Amino acid sequence: MTPPSATEIARALDGAWRLACRDARGIDNFAGTPESVWKSFFAAVIVAPFFVLLLALRDMPTEPRGGIGAMILIEAIAYAANWAAFPLAMLYVSRLIGRERRWLLFVEAFNWSAVIQVVLFVIATAITAADLLPEALAQGVAFGVTLLVIVYEWFVARVALQV
Repeated sequence: MTPPSATEIARALDGAWRLACRDARGIDNFAGTPESVWKSFFAAVIVAPFFVLLLALRDMPTEPRGGIGAMILIEAIAYAANWAAFPLAMLYVSRLIGRERRWLLFVEAFNWSAVIQVVLFVIATAITAADLLPEALAQGVAFGVTLLVIVYEWFVARVALQV
């Protein structure tokens, strides 16, 4: 499997952005084919540096339990498992609700939407870490971003699975 081209990445991110703006036509940027779904896992490569930045920005004890090496290993395993487990769980869910034929489209759109989501989380976490706002307001921003991402994920699911 070849990685997606720059044009394919741009088209997918445009579709993810349009979905984030609640434009259901953004789903038209995704093919929902086995090949395009496999290519959508390249989003994990794009998201990875942002994920590392999130880890660096969050409050951690001075010495994580088991050491920094154990923490890195655990986070790396969790990162990979998350990218694999959720699509598999959604295969089961899509079968239960009679939408299995649209599962590939959902996985592709959901994977690319992770790029938008992680950027939002990095912004909220950076605001908190930099003490740019009073703590209560910064927590409100973080909570608001979390709600926004949940609504975004719901919209992607609703449009892709036609539910």
